[in-house]
Amino acid sequence: MAVYIAAEADPKLAERLWGLIERLREDPKSVPRKEVVDVIVDLTKASFDYHFVSPLDDLGVGFTTKTTIQVSLASMMKILRGVVQKVVGSMSEQGYGKLADYLERAYFELE
Repeated sequence: MAVYIAAEADPKLAERLWGLIERLREDPKSVPRKEVVDVIVDLTKASFDYHFVSPLDDLGVGFTTKTTIQVSLASMMKILRGVVQKVVGSMSEQGYGKLADYLERAYFELE
Protein backbone atom coordinates (compact mmCIF):
# COMPACT_ATOMS: atom_id res chain seq x y z
CA MET A 1 0.00 0.00 0.00
CA ALA A 2 1.41 3.37 -1.00
CA VAL A 3 0.96 6.32 1.30
CA TYR A 4 1.36 9.82 -0.06
CA ILE A 5 2.02 12.86 2.06
CA ALA A 6 0.36 15.72 0.26
CA ALA A 7 -0.14 19.38 1.00
CA GLU A 8 -2.01 22.07 -0.84
CA ALA A 9 0.37 24.35 -2.67
CA ASP A 10 -0.08 27.95 -3.59
CA PRO A 11 -0.85 28.02 -7.34
CA LYS A 12 2.05 30.45 -7.86
CA LEU A 13 4.43 27.97 -6.21
CA ALA A 14 3.08 25.18 -8.42
CA GLU A 15 3.65 27.38 -11.51
CA ARG A 16 7.20 28.18 -10.38
CA LEU A 17 7.87 24.49 -9.82
CA TRP A 18 6.52 23.41 -13.19
CA GLY A 19 8.47 26.17 -14.97
CA LEU A 20 11.61 25.08 -13.14
CA ILE A 21 11.09 21.44 -14.14
CA GLU A 22 10.68 22.40 -17.80
CA ARG A 23 13.78 24.61 -17.83
CA LEU A 24 15.87 22.00 -15.99
CA ARG A 25 15.07 19.60 -18.83
CA GLU A 26 15.38 22.03 -21.74
CA ASP A 27 18.44 24.06 -20.78
CA PRO A 28 19.87 23.26 -17.35
CA LYS A 29 22.76 25.73 -17.79
CA SER A 30 20.28 28.62 -17.98
CA VAL A 31 18.72 27.86 -14.59
CA PRO A 32 20.30 29.80 -11.74
CA ARG A 33 21.20 27.48 -8.89
CA LYS A 34 19.67 30.01 -6.48
CA GLU A 35 16.30 29.51 -8.18
CA VAL A 36 16.52 25.75 -7.69
CA VAL A 37 17.37 26.23 -4.02
CA ASP A 38 14.59 28.78 -3.52
CA VAL A 39 11.93 26.50 -5.01
CA ILE A 40 13.04 23.47 -2.96
CA VAL A 41 13.11 25.51 0.25
CA ASP A 42 9.72 27.08 -0.54
CA LEU A 43 8.21 23.63 -1.17
CA THR A 44 9.59 22.39 2.14
CA LYS A 45 8.27 25.45 3.98
CA ALA A 46 4.83 25.03 2.40
CA SER A 47 4.75 21.41 3.57
CA PHE A 48 5.75 22.32 7.12
CA ASP A 49 3.19 25.12 7.20
CA TYR A 50 0.43 22.81 5.99
CA HIS A 51 1.23 19.78 8.12
CA PHE A 52 2.61 21.38 11.24
CA VAL A 53 1.88 25.09 11.64
CA SER A 54 -1.71 25.20 10.35
CA PRO A 55 -3.04 22.57 12.78
CA LEU A 56 -1.69 24.49 15.78
CA ASP A 57 -4.74 26.77 15.94
CA ASP A 58 -7.13 23.82 15.77
CA LEU A 59 -5.20 22.16 18.57
CA GLY A 60 -5.55 25.21 20.78
CA VAL A 61 -1.83 25.86 21.06
CA GLY A 62 -1.14 29.14 22.84
CA PHE A 63 0.48 32.21 21.32
CA THR A 64 3.83 31.74 23.06
CA THR A 65 4.12 28.09 22.09
CA LYS A 66 3.06 28.82 18.51
CA THR A 67 5.57 31.67 18.24
CA THR A 68 8.34 29.48 19.64
CA ILE A 69 7.52 26.79 17.11
CA GLN A 70 7.50 29.29 14.24
CA VAL A 71 10.86 30.76 15.27
CA SER A 72 12.32 27.25 15.56
CA LEU A 73 11.04 26.32 12.10
CA ALA A 74 12.47 29.53 10.64
CA SER A 75 15.87 28.65 12.10
CA MET A 76 15.59 25.14 10.72
CA MET A 77 14.76 26.52 7.26
CA LYS A 78 17.97 28.61 7.32
CA ILE A 79 19.98 25.48 8.05
CA LEU A 80 18.10 23.56 5.36
CA ARG A 81 18.82 26.31 2.82
CA GLY A 82 22.57 25.92 3.46
CA VAL A 83 22.39 22.17 2.99
CA VAL A 84 20.33 22.45 -0.18
CA GLN A 85 22.73 25.08 -1.56
CA LYS A 86 25.62 22.70 -1.01
CA VAL A 87 23.85 19.79 -2.71
CA VAL A 88 22.54 21.83 -5.65
CA GLY A 89 25.89 23.57 -6.02
CA SER A 90 27.58 20.24 -6.66
CA MET A 91 25.01 18.92 -9.15
CA SER A 92 25.86 18.23 -12.78
CA GLU A 93 23.57 18.87 -15.75
CA GLN A 94 22.64 15.19 -15.62
CA GLY A 95 21.78 15.67 -11.94
CA TYR A 96 19.48 18.53 -12.87
CA GLY A 97 17.62 16.21 -15.24
CA LYS A 98 17.21 13.62 -12.50
CA LEU A 99 16.03 16.34 -10.13
CA ALA A 100 13.42 17.44 -12.68
CA ASP A 101 12.19 13.84 -12.98
CA TYR A 102 11.97 13.50 -9.21
CA LEU A 103 10.14 16.80 -8.74
CA GLU A 104 7.59 15.89 -11.39
CA ARG A 105 6.95 12.46 -9.85
CA ALA A 106 6.80 13.82 -6.31
CA TYR A 107 4.56 16.81 -6.95
CA PHE A 108 2.55 16.19 -10.10
CA GLU A 109 2.03 12.42 -10.44
CA LEU A 110 0.15 11.49 -7.30
CA GLU A 111 -2.79 9.84 -9.05
